[in-house]
Amino acid sequence: MENTKSLPLPIWDKLGNILRTFNLDTFYRGAMGSPGRGKDIAEHAMSDLLNIVAYTTEPGVQAYYDTRKMVFDWKKDNGLKGMKNKPTKKGNALYYYRQALRYGDPPSAKKYLDKYYELGGTRKGLKQSIRLAHPLSGVTKIKRYKFKQGLKPAEKKRLEQGLRWYKKTYGK
Repeated sequence: MENTKSLPLPIWDKLGNILRTFNLDTFYRGAMGSPGRGKDIAEHAMSDLLNIVAYTTEPGVQAYYDTRKMVFDWKKDNGLKGMKNKPTKKGNALYYYRQALRYGDPPSAKKYLDKYYELGGTRKGLKQSIRLAHPLSGVTKIKRYKFKQGLKPAEKKRLEQGLRWYKKTYGK
């Protein structure tokens, strides 16, 4: 990838975002019960402390976000508008539910799924959220062929890795 700028994303947790800037979010996230790597607070903390020393990411996760960026750039280059979403409490619950799935954190996933339903969420909304998390969700099915044809071999490989990670994470 030549352009390494990240996608503009909404800020889901303002205090957590500020603390993350200074690598101080480890214990805050543990105290708030936010999803993370590991099954309990000790594993969360250990994983987060290791990330302070050396940032790590699962290759599939990075491929997923690389693919999302390729879609974002392709849409921009083709004059197509992107989605801009402003976080809501219900949207936050879904975001953290998906994060928990990503980290393999079933207790947090249950917590945030329950919260989503408490806030008026529906099964239909949950399915739509997972569908919109698909790496190519910003490209209509009709235009996906054209999008894929414009990819370089290395980008096609990243796309396949990102799709595998999405399917593994969300069971799709």
